[in-house]
Amino acid sequence: MFDSGSNLNHRIGSGYEWITHKQIGWYKDISKLLTEDNNGIPLLSLAFFHIPLPEYNEVWNYHTCYGHNYEGMGCPKVNSGLFTAFLEMDDVKGVFVGHDHINDFCGELHGIKLCYGRATGYNSYGKEGFPRGARIIRLEEGEHSFKSWIRLEDGTKIINQEEHAPEHVWKRI
Repeated sequence: MFDSGSNLNHRIGSGYEWITHKQIGWYKDISKLLTEDNNGIPLLSLAFFHIPLPEYNEVWNYHTCYGHNYEGMGCPKVNSGLFTAFLEMDDVKGVFVGHDHINDFCGELHGIKLCYGRATGYNSYGKEGFPRGARIIRLEEGEHSFKSWIRLEDGTKIINQEEHAPEHVWKRI
């Protein structure tokens, strides 16, 4: 888990806080120790924090995702490199965030799943016709993967979310 902070008022203007280099250094140190203790094999890891990484924009805009994006991503204006650290350490295979309460999509970028939860409580905003629920994560012992789905407040289990194909297509020039 990372403390992704909150709002900030910085020389670049207002917006959302980013994961700091000090936090990234801590993660990399711990990841190295755990990998060494596991005979040099990275442990399957999942990351949890509140504010989404800028890479959430990339995965939604340029890759197939599953689920909804009703409000866009409230990401920091600065990309501090946490996602790159995840790629370098090769242990984090899933990132889970909240912040944007009426988003619940999941997509994959460079082998890492980037997922939103779903509005779970009643002390925050929601959307008419978008029932509250939670993202469930299932780990199986001995497997280097995980499964995830949405469970709505009425008990409905949503395994196959609506597919979102990217609107932008990269063209070779």
